[in-house]
Amino acid sequence: MIKTTSGILLFLFQLTVANASLITFEPPPCPVCPSQVSSYEESGILFTGNFGHHNMTLPDSAENGSTGSARFPFMGRMTIQQSDGGPFSLHNVELGEYSTDFAGVQKRISFTGTRSDASRVQQTLTIDGIMGNGTNDFESFRLNGFSDLLRVDVSGEMIAMDNLSVNAVPVPPAAWLFLSGLLGMTAATRRKA
Repeated sequence: MIKTTSGILLFLFQLTVANASLITFEPPPCPVCPSQVSSYEESGILFTGNFGHHNMTLPDSAENGSTGSARFPFMGRMTIQQSDGGPFSLHNVELGEYSTDFAGVQKRISFTGTRSDASRVQQTLTIDGIMGNGTNDFESFRLNGFSDLLRVDVSGEMIAMDNLSVNAVPVPPAAWLFLSGLLGMTAATRRKA
């Protein structure tokens, strides 16, 4: 029975990981310009607010090997939701300096998540302001506790965001309920033996 329970736990973990999507903001809106947008959708995730969809191959832009990113202008704001309104999780994000004009200036960006039970989770991230030659200077950050979310509000300025790891289809609550029942039966069986 223990082997069966371990197998089910492994399956559910793999199911959770397999459903993760990487939002890359590809392709950029046009080959030679940034584009201010009020909404953008990728992999079932909807982004709305005041932000740019940017081509990182423009001169003096930080980049990380891909060409598209979301870019927060002065007083930039974004709301992240699953397109169908369902719950989702955020895991990791890459953030970089907006351009060499802001080299040496640390910038902050805040993520505030609202969960399905109306509780909130918040994390403020700071980028270092250090740019190499204007390229490959994105920093990776882990978002802690951003699960079972209905929406995430993001605010920051002069920061580029890319490679946002999202789990848009979390393991259904029924699967966890089934697993807890199975574990309870295992414990009851062991007590009888």
